[in-house]
Amino acid sequence: MKKKQMILNLNGYITYIRLISSVFKFTDKECEVLANLLEYSSTKLNATSRKYASRKLNISKHALNNHIKNIKDKGALIKGEGDNYSFHPLLIIDDDQEQLIIMINGRKKAV
Repeated sequence: MKKKQMILNLNGYITYIRLISSVFKFTDKECEVLANLLEYSSTKLNATSRKYASRKLNISKHALNNHIKNIKDKGALIKGEGDNYSFHPLLIIDDDQEQLIIMINGRKKAV
């Protein structure tokens, strides 16, 4: 079985989110919103991270909430106790993580 390996340098959340966006089927705007939310708080979604993302992206609170709802519907936010949400573990970059390694296993051809 052939294997391919690709090592990518991470330049912040936006690069990472765009790389894995096909897993969750994020739009470009959802990638931007999510990257900004994660930059502020990489563990939980909260009011302060919402304000940060809204200001940085120059969008209204209403528009931001629509994007967050779509992100939540795609499984990227996990409901906790009460109204608390945390980010899917796949979205969180460790503090010391500088690279993403993608390994692709090829399938054997049927003879």
